[in-house]
Amino acid sequence: MIILLAPFILAACSAGGFGKVKHSAMRNAVYEAAAKCEQTMAALPSNVDSVEFDIVLLCVDRILSRGDLRVYERAVVQKLRASALGRAGKDKQAQRIFAQLMETKGLPSGFYSRALQAQAAVGNAEAQRMLMASEEWAGSPLKYVAPRYPKAAVDEGIEGCVMVEFTVEETGRTSNVDVVRSAPPHVFDQEAISAAQRIRYEPPTYKGEPVKQFGVAYLFTFQMAEDINPQDMSRQCI
Repeated sequence: MIILLAPFILAACSAGGFGKVKHSAMRNAVYEAAAKCEQTMAALPSNVDSVEFDIVLLCVDRILSRGDLRVYERAVVQKLRASALGRAGKDKQAQRIFAQLMETKGLPSGFYSRALQAQAAVGNAEAQRMLMASEEWAGSPLKYVAPRYPKAAVDEGIEGCVMVEFTVEETGRTSNVDVVRSAPPHVFDQEAISAAQRIRYEPPTYKGEPVKQFGVAYLFTFQMAEDINPQDMSRQCI
């Protein structure tokens, strides 16, 4: 039996810095270096002179100078650089970086959600509009799709859950499906991704205008025994 739990915006991954959720596409050395830069920025008081942010920018630029950064790693560090520029009062420079990041293809949907929040924080009207749209969006799928229960998992009696995150396009289709958490790891991931790609929503709008929804999360729970509370199993993935 497969239980599909209601979708929601993954606030835990969208609020705050990237350090709260480490994406598997980030290597330890890059992640730790970026986290150190973020901690340095967080330690600066809100009324500090903008020159003090040069320390953070130097820290970030040192990472960006690496020649082996992956696309996701570079995007995360660029987002951190834009946030530092925004806090230093250099909003135009920050906005340019955020605009480039939002145009970058193939990043996890949750990244765009966090970038959107950071962009809104430095006064971008379009980002603020999209965030308000997210707050008002009902987020009820028109078409539910149950994932296939992998035969190997059935044969071995394995149960579990997968939390996926995706973007809902203006058409109501899903894109950028990414596994956030799964238990046990990797057993049900591909089936959950395949099902999420086929979920359909009513096209999201805000004040009559089409608008994307980033960072929408959906939880699939895979269980064979009917006497197990799906809420208990889902806690492994929330």
